[in-house]
Amino acid sequence: MISFELRSFRRTYFPMNITCKVGDERVRGITSDISPKGFCLEVPTPRIKMCLLEALNKDVILQVENVLIYGSIRWYTIEGDRYRIGISISKGHLPTWKRLLAEATGLVVSSGMNHVQA
Repeated sequence: MISFELRSFRRTYFPMNITCKVGDERVRGITSDISPKGFCLEVPTPRIKMCLLEALNKDVILQVENVLIYGSIRWYTIEGDRYRIGISISKGHLPTWKRLLAEATGLVVSSGMNHVQA
């Protein structure tokens, strides 16, 4: 199951700031890998005061640019001083998530473009 989840997190877009509410705790992080069905949230380890193992497969509320969407924590890893948390978006909120992605990627200049040289 985890390998299937990891395969869907291959696209990288403009990093977005997202606040994730798990129970009573709010955590702010930055997206690193994004797919149409979810994303990976990078959070410095000191910001998380709860056990993420207990939060697996639990519902979370996500705030992205003043828009609330729902999802659930599917996996997490610790890399250095950061947690990488895999979050999948709830089915009913996928259209809103895809709209947010379209807005965020519209601001990014293609990395394949050549820069002007003098």
